[in-house]
Formats: sequence, structure tokens, C-alpha cells
Amino acid sequence: MNEFDPLEKTPENDEKSSEEAPQEMILPNEEPLSAEKSVTMENAVKEETAEKEEEEEALPSDDEKKDAPLSTAGNIFDWCKSFLFSLTAVIFIFTLLFRGVTVNGGSMLPTLENGEYLIISDLLYEPKGGDIVVVQAPNYKKGTEPLIKRIIATAGQEVKINFNTWEVWVDGEKLNEDYVLFEPDSTMLVEDMKPDENGEVSFTVEENSVFLMGDHRNDSLDSRSNNVGQIDERYIMGRVIVRITPFDRFGKVD
Repeated sequence: MNEFDPLEKTPENDEKSSEEAPQEMILPNEEPLSAEKSVTMENAVKEETAEKEEEEEALPSDDEKKDAPLSTAGNIFDWCKSFLFSLTAVIFIFTLLFRGVTVNGGSMLPTLENGEYLIISDLLYEPKGGDIVVVQAPNYKKGTEPLIKRIIATAGQEVKINFNTWEVWVDGEKLNEDYVLFEPDSTMLVEDMKPDENGEVSFTVEENSVFLMGDHRNDSLDSRSNNVGQIDERYIMGRVIVRITPFDRFGKVD
């Protein structure tokens, strides 16, 4: 009696073995990758990744997009702040060094007319004959109303005035006063001065003072009157620098 050998091949076992045996699948036209092709594909992937990263870096980030308008607004604010600071500084300096005054009356005709707007300054100013100045006269309305006049002489100078001929001498030299509104048919206004029989008066300007007269000699309250008198240099507010208005007369004032 033959023993059953489980390993013995039978037609039935052969069929099952052929069905259960794993079979290798081979796709058509598929070739295994060589080492060279693998490296080439790896480099291509790296290059593509690098290009994408560069593009992403070139694009502004969300934070940069938000900061851009804020940065522009900040620059505009800084510019406005600098401009306002500069403007304030200019105004402060101008106010400190210069003042604006308006001519009131006709005492300085024909040089200055009523209503004209002038700029004056006392920066490093030393009074000298011929200058047009704005002063505060303590004896005139307690110095509350400034006067604009011309300096005829300064401290220590000898002055002689002939009221009949309208002539003025300073330190023995006759002044050429072509700026005076001369009235040939009348004598010069004397006010509180006391001329001699020849119509002349002589005096010396007091220390630290100036002697003033208006260009319209017969319509001017000035140093000839005790209400004004000689003016201490400390009460000189400034010398007239330029005429602003009217614009057709704009310019330096002599």
C-alpha cells in the first residue's frame, strides 16, 4: 500500500501551484532608470524649486504690502513736520529781528505817504544822520503812539537851523535835504524852539540822544516840540528798511 506523499505532484496540485505562484508583471516599454537619468531628473527638480523660491522672494510679503502705504504716509508726515518747523522758525526770527509798521499821517511827505506799510529793524543798528526811524517819545502820549521821523543829528553834534531859509547845518556842514517838502512862501515851523533875530537857532545834541524832524517840516510834530524833544537812543524801535505797500512803490526807503 502506497503511503500518501503530500509533496507528490498530482495534476490537481500542479494546477493549484500554478494559480498560487506569484507572477512578475512587466509593463511594455518600461525600462529601469539608469544612474545618469536619475541625477538629471533630480537636478531639474532642484532648479524648478529654486526658481519658485526666487519668485516668491521677489514678491512683496503681506507685511510689506501693509507697510507700504504706512511708509508713504509717514514720509509725508515727516515732510509736513519739517516744513512747519522751518516756517515757524522763519516767522519767529522775522518777528524777533523785523517789525511791520504803518505810516500814520503826512509828516514824512513826500518820502512816505499815509497808510504805507514798512519793515523796520534794530538789528546791530547804530543811529546816523539821514536815517528814517520809528521811535517812542516818552513825552508824547506817554510813548504809546510811535512816531516816524528822520534823524538830523546824533549825540554830541552841533546843529544850526535857519527857519527863514529852511537851511540846516550839522557840525558846520550844510545838509543837502532834497527830501524836504519845501514851502518857499513861508518860514519853517518853529514849534517850541527860540530862534534869534536872524531866524536861527543853534544847539548841541544831548548824550545818547538824536534830534529828529519830519520831511514835511511844516506838518510834523518832532524834536522841535517839547512834546517830543530829543529822543534817547534806547527809544528807537528801528530803522526803516523797506516799503512793502503800495506795491507800485515797493523798495528801499532813503
